[in-house]
Amino acid sequence: MRNKLPGLIATLLLSLAGPLAAEPAQPLEVIRVAVPDASAGRHPSSGTPTIDYAYTQKLFEQEFAKDGIEIQWAFFKNAGPAINEAFANEQIDVAFLGDLAAIIGEAVGNRTRLLAATSRGLNGYLGVVPGSGHDSLESLRGKTIGVWLGTAGHLSLEAMLASRGYSDKDFHLISLDNSAGLAALAAKRIDAVWSAAGVLALRNRGLAEIPLSTQGGDGTGTIAVTMLGASDFVERHPAITERLVRVLVQAAHWSSRPENGEAAVELLVKQIGLPPELMAQELQGEPLSRRNSPLLDDYFLKHLQYGADAAYAKRLIRSRVDVQRWAEPRFLDQALAELQLTDYWPQREAYVDPWH
Repeated sequence: MRNKLPGLIATLLLSLAGPLAAEPAQPLEVIRVAVPDASAGRHPSSGTPTIDYAYTQKLFEQEFAKDGIEIQWAFFKNAGPAINEAFANEQIDVAFLGDLAAIIGEAVGNRTRLLAATSRGLNGYLGVVPGSGHDSLESLRGKTIGVWLGTAGHLSLEAMLASRGYSDKDFHLISLDNSAGLAALAAKRIDAVWSAAGVLALRNRGLAEIPLSTQGGDGTGTIAVTMLGASDFVERHPAITERLVRVLVQAAHWSSRPENGEAAVELLVKQIGLPPELMAQELQGEPLSRRNSPLLDDYFLKHLQYGADAAYAKRLIRSRVDVQRWAEPRFLDQALAELQLTDYWPQREAYVDPWH
C-alpha cells in the first residue's frame, strides 16, 4: 500500500485539476470573412480595389493553403446591419466594414478589434430630379432625401449637412438601399438621393443632376472602410491575425501603386458592374496611395472618432465609442515592417471635424 500511495495521490490530484486545466487549442480549420456587397452586377464586390483584389486573386487562400485552413467569403447585400448581426452571433471572424456600421457594432457591444484601414475617401453624391430646380441644400429644405440609414452613406450625408450648417431635421430622410434609392429618383418618387457612384450613372443617362458631392473636397463626408477582427478570434489566433493583416497590406500595396491605376479601374468595373467611365470619374483627383492606405494614422482614427461622437450626439448609437481603445495597430505595424512598407503610404493632413 505504501508503494501505491504516491500513485494514488498523483491520480487524485490530476482528477481534481482536470476540470480546471486548459483544453488544448483546437486547430483552426476555417476563417470566415464578411464583406458588404456593393455590386450592381453578377460578381460580388466590396466597392474597393484592395479587398476585391484580395478576393479575386485568392490572396488569403494562398496564404493559408499550406495550413489546410479554408477561407469562407460571405458578401452581404444587407451590408452593415447584417454583418453586425453576424458578429453578434459569432458567425464571422473578420469583416471589411464601412465606418458607421463599424461604429454601431462597437457601440452595441460586438467585441471587435480595429485592425487596419482598407479604404478612405469614397465619395457620396447628391442626386436630384433633372429640371427640378434643386441646385442646393437650401432648395431641398423640407424635401425627401433617400439615404440608406444606418450605413456609411448615412454618416456621410450627416457630415455634409453639418458642414454646411444644416441637420437632418431640415429634411425628410427616408431609408432606401442604394439600388432602391436610385430607382426611386429615376422614377421621380423622391426629391433627392444621397448615394455612391451609381448616381453618376443616372446623371450620364439624363436621369439625375448632381448639385453636391464630396469629390474634390477636404474629406468631409467621404466614407472610410475598416478591417475588423472578432476579439475572441484575435486573442486566440494572434499569429493568424498578423498574417491576415499582412495579406491585406500586400493587396493595399498593389491597389496603391500608380502603375496599377488602370487595372484597379478594370477590376472594379468587372466586379461592381458599373461602366468604366463611372469608375474612372469616381477615382479621379485622388492618388491611389492616399485612398487605399491601410494606415491607422491620425487622419483615419480622427475620421472614425468624430463620426462616433456625432453618431452618439444624434442618437444613432447609445454608447460612446473610444476609437483609440478600439484600435489594435500592432499587427499592422508588424506587417508593414516585415514587408518594408512602413514609410510607403504618406500621412494625411489632420482630419477636419465637420460637426464643429
